[in-house]
Amino acid sequence: MSIEFSDDKVEVDKTTYNPSRICRLYGTIACKGDNIPTRPHRQARIISIRGEGEIVTISQITKIVSKLQDKHNINTEVTAEITNKKLKNVNKKKDVAEWLEKYEIQVSHRKEEADKIIYVLKQCPWNEEHTDKSAYVIQYNNGNIVAGCHHNSCSENNWSTLRSKYEPTNKVTNENIDKYDGKNEDKKGQIDILIDIVEDIETYRTSMDETYVTIQIRENNVNVKSERFKKWIVSQFYNIESKIPTNDNIAKIILLLESRAMNEVNEVLVERRCATVDNCIYYDLKDDSCNVVKVSRDGWEIIKDPPVIFARTKTMYRQVTPERNGNLDILDKWFRYKDENHLILQKVILVASLIPNIARPI
Repeated sequence: MSIEFSDDKVEVDKTTYNPSRICRLYGTIACKGDNIPTRPHRQARIISIRGEGEIVTISQITKIVSKLQDKHNINTEVTAEITNKKLKNVNKKKDVAEWLEKYEIQVSHRKEEADKIIYVLKQCPWNEEHTDKSAYVIQYNNGNIVAGCHHNSCSENNWSTLRSKYEPTNKVTNENIDKYDGKNEDKKGQIDILIDIVEDIETYRTSMDETYVTIQIRENNVNVKSERFKKWIVSQFYNIESKIPTNDNIAKIILLLESRAMNEVNEVLVERRCATVDNCIYYDLKDDSCNVVKVSRDGWEIIKDPPVIFARTKTMYRQVTPERNGNLDILDKWFRYKDENHLILQKVILVASLIPNIARPI
């Protein structure tokens, strides 16, 4: 898939490639997590089939395999040339087995192949929750060492980051660079870029322990767990890296903002459309400029920084900007009542509908 469709703008995720992650074997039981009523262990099966199936021919399979072989041969030649140049001055090979034992990194098992030894780790050194033997360290016969984890959240980690974790004072030398993985250690990782994006964002904590932030979109103030905020994060990251961040990294950034808001001393009021604060009424116009009408005993004015956060939804519409010197008598021709008292009552009800937290007639 990646060979066929990846380009400068779109990259197919290659970190999940083993068959057990891509597709369950029909008839087996999916037992990830606890077997609870809301998420029971289930049998893998075909739920529905679209259209009529087609038999894959031997020639079609051969065509795909030939593409993989051609790509592999090209990458191997280029990688070998780069690696030989980088390693020609390296006189001593690092013993990975001794290094793993020294720092008490447990190995599940090792696999010896013609050109390398693969050490499969019992637990991911970067994320202790990854206990499915997805982390690995590989030592090639030419001295090059690579490391990583198959989980997408660990896609930025490699041998250099592993050494930095256990040997923070040691400078990473040529033989420690993951040339087979094509990683660039001078480039910021996803999480670092995301932290830079939200560094100056204002956070607010509500009485319900929800976290809101102020960002430059039409809604202006949004909940960090909303889809709109997640899409905003993705768009900001894409503008920098021309690719989409992982869901795990987005979740980490949301957790960071929630932790930051937890330290806020003052709680903020979050309302929809209308709110009352200190005997003043604030009414959100839901326009692109985030204008709010403030109504007090002295009159009304349009402001941009009310003492309340207005949560906006898709069902809300933009309101007309009010004009001064208006007169409710313009409504008289639209209502027909037997006496003037009923007409006055109708106007009072219309005005009262804009005032929050008061009783209203059904």
